[in-house]
Amino acid sequence: MFGQTLGNAIFLTIANAVFQAGLKATITEHVPSVNTEEILALGATGFRAVVTPEQLPGVLDAYAESVGRVFYVGVATAGVSLFTCLFVGWVDLRKKKDVSESSEVE
Repeated sequence: MFGQTLGNAIFLTIANAVFQAGLKATITEHVPSVNTEEILALGATGFRAVVTPEQLPGVLDAYAESVGRVFYVGVATAGVSLFTCLFVGWVDLRKKKDVSESSEVE
């Protein structure tokens, strides 16, 4: 249980870093006249207040590309976990019944 929680926390941090780095790069690529730091500070719901209607399609494209990069990270993580699971042996964790108890008749 601890490993599952830790893995999710690490993945969320990595995904956030990939998203922000990708958003910075793609916003300056699509709309160079926009203040990237201000858009990052306002977030996905508040950036429309500082973006003109002409700049909006470029900023939305940048957000879409950044979210796409996060999905690539998820696919890569799933592939790595599948690959590592191939080398883990199967172990029966159930307790074995005692032979003398199973042969007794009630």
